[in-house]
Amino acid sequence: MKVCARLVLVFWMTLSLLSAQEQDSVEVLYSSKTITAERGSTVTLSCVTRFSFLTCSDLHVSWHTSDQNIELTDSLNYFTTISEKIIGENVRERMVITDILRVTQGDSGRYQCKADCSGNIAMGHFIKVNVTEKSFD
Repeated sequence: MKVCARLVLVFWMTLSLLSAQEQDSVEVLYSSKTITAERGSTVTLSCVTRFSFLTCSDLHVSWHTSDQNIELTDSLNYFTTISEKIIGENVRERMVITDILRVTQGDSGRYQCKADCSGNIAMGHFIKVNVTEKSFD
């Protein structure tokens, strides 16, 4: 009986620890890459954030320039769509896609997705954008 009680206690402690880790974590998921685009085209930046919706009711996810840490919000230059789905018990994924419209040389640089859940901040890899002149073939 003591062995069974110990196993139940260890199992409960393990579940409690996993639940606490799940609730406190925010993950930003996407691969690092370089995007080359012609001037005037659209560049799409996409990231997925995994989080516990029990502790992250006010999650804010956005793309930023890495050089000046400016959030990409100007509706004349950027278009952002957000979707969310439940992937498990108390866990959701939020996808944030930001289009940089009519890119110019000034849009060349590094970008990073940032998630903020009540001060618990997670940041993704850098995405490098290279803007080239249009080729006239």
